[in-house]
Amino acid sequence: MIARNTKPRNLAIRFALATLLLSGCARDNYGAQVSLENVGTLPLRSVVVRITGNSYSLGDVAVGEIRTVKTYPTGESHVVIELVDDDGSKKKLPIDCYFESGYRSTIDVKLTASSVLKAAVIR
Repeated sequence: MIARNTKPRNLAIRFALATLLLSGCARDNYGAQVSLENVGTLPLRSVVVRITGNSYSLGDVAVGEIRTVKTYPTGESHVVIELVDDDGSKKKLPIDCYFESGYRSTIDVKLTASSVLKAAVIR
């Protein structure tokens, strides 16, 4: 009988299986990705993306800049973009959309410091 050393092969198989398992657990299969593009002539100041149960601070968004954030609502939700106006007051810009905690979608928003020009939901 010929003795074979199967230890290296077993280790390689175990490593491959562990890698597959961990990569599957790390994948993010839900949430709404919100992408904001400043198409105006002024920077957006102190931008916050608000959804049901969570808010995400994006800071200042320069003219022409695109910022993206993955959001995780705790229930039925829509998006409200909050920013600071030139006079220092907070402004809330609601986005006409609907999603829930188990949904996976992308919401592309084109806005200025005063209004939302276009919002598209891609599921």
